[in-house]
Amino acid sequence: MRKDLNYTEVEHQFSRDMIRMWSNFAKKGLQSGKWHKAFKEGREEVADEPRSGRPTTDRTDENVDRVLEVLRTDRRLGIQQIADTLHMSTFVVHGIVTEDLQMLTGDESWMFEYDPESKRQSCAWHTKSSPRAKKARMSKSRIKMMIIVFFDIRGIDHCEFVPQGQTVNSAFYLEVLRRLKRRIARVRTDIKDTVKLHHDNATSHTAFIITNFLARSNTSVIPHPPYSPDLAPCDFFLFPRPKREMKGKHWETVENIQHHVTTFLRSIPVEEFQGAFQAWQTRLRKCIDAGGMYFEEY
Repeated sequence: MRKDLNYTEVEHQFSRDMIRMWSNFAKKGLQSGKWHKAFKEGREEVADEPRSGRPTTDRTDENVDRVLEVLRTDRRLGIQQIADTLHMSTFVVHGIVTEDLQMLTGDESWMFEYDPESKRQSCAWHTKSSPRAKKARMSKSRIKMMIIVFFDIRGIDHCEFVPQGQTVNSAFYLEVLRRLKRRIARVRTDIKDTVKLHHDNATSHTAFIITNFLARSNTSVIPHPPYSPDLAPCDFFLFPRPKREMKGKHWETVENIQHHVTTFLRSIPVEEFQGAFQAWQTRLRKCIDAGGMYFEEY
């Protein structure tokens, strides 16, 4: 109890503490009374009985098989639909689909020949008597390349650079997905028939020819919340890494950009991809717990 409180404040705080203590005691007393009655009527087990209406929260082998069986009947089902069908929590279903059943996530982003350092990167220690540093205003170069990357919990599965002057429209993205499917069938035979795809809600990703192609190829699509780049692993995990590495340096040619970015992406350890998928689940869980309300930090 604080010593600087006056008598009235002490009295009020003491009253609050007493109410809190006795309310907790009363709750425990009511619970112990229920247990006494149950044992008196013949109950012998102390473990909680299963409750009807409580969703399953375990990622067991049995639950993985159940989710897989539902997806085999209709690969276009969303996380919420699967959860409702199997009476499981959406968080558990998402974990099973992303980690146990193999999911690819992908997106595209620009890589620049020169990108100025951020304010944090350009910070330097100075004494009070040091003259104020003069820094020329710099802007991103016009030379740039767009990269499209798909990865899963094991690492990079497919990446390619968009040809200069090409727009990533639905027709081009369709060819990207076809090349992705062929590569998965060639190098990842263990998941070629069960792979799930996650991408954001860009127009080229949601066009009819794309959704039709994915449906005909039995590729399940994991829905992405609109206007939520912080829930896309490419945006909060993958693309910021090579961009930080490239800031403040001149790469001179498109070929140098392609070589450096590709080499950097291939050097990311598998453990970091696994951590990204775990962070993804944590972010989704926080959004669910927040009930869709806005918050600034994860």
